[in-house]
Amino acid sequence: MTEPEDTDLPDTEIAEPKPPTKEEEYLEGWQRARAELDNYKKRIAEDRSQSLERLKGIIIEPLLQLSDNFAAVTTHMPERLQKDAWAQGVLHVGRKLETILQEFEVEAIGKVGEEFNPRMHEVVGEEKGEKPNQIAAVVRAGYKIGETVLRPAQVRVTSVADPSA
Repeated sequence: MTEPEDTDLPDTEIAEPKPPTKEEEYLEGWQRARAELDNYKKRIAEDRSQSLERLKGIIIEPLLQLSDNFAAVTTHMPERLQKDAWAQGVLHVGRKLETILQEFEVEAIGKVGEEFNPRMHEVVGEEKGEKPNQIAAVVRAGYKIGETVLRPAQVRVTSVADPSA
C-alpha cells in the first residue's frame, strides 16, 4: 500500500483571536449602554401611552352611558318634536358630547357586517346568516381609545344553518 502523497497545500496556522483592546472594550460597552438606554426610553414611552389611554378610559366611561341615552333620544324622537326648539337644543347637547368623545379619540366599535372579535365584541344573541361569525346587529355600541377597549360592543352574530337538520 502506498501512503497518501502530501498535497501542495500551504501550511496555514490557525490564528488565535487577539484580545480586544481597551478602546474596543470601552466602545462596545458604550454601544451596549446606548442600546439599553434607547430600549428603556421606548418602554417608558409605551407605558406612558398605555397609562394615558387607561386614564382617558376612566374619565370617559361615565360619558358613554350618556352618549347611549342621547342616541336613544335621537332614534325614538316623535316626528312632531323634531322641529321643536327645545328638542333641537337637547340634540345639540348630544352632538357636543359626541364632539368631546372625538377629541378624546374615542372610537365606536361594532358595525354590522364586521367579523366578530371576542376582544371587542360581546355576543348577546345569534341570527341565521350566510357567513358565520359576522355581526348581524349591534345591540349596544362599544368604544375604544387606541387599542384599549373601554366597553365591548354587544352584538348579535350570524350562524349558518346546520345542513343536516
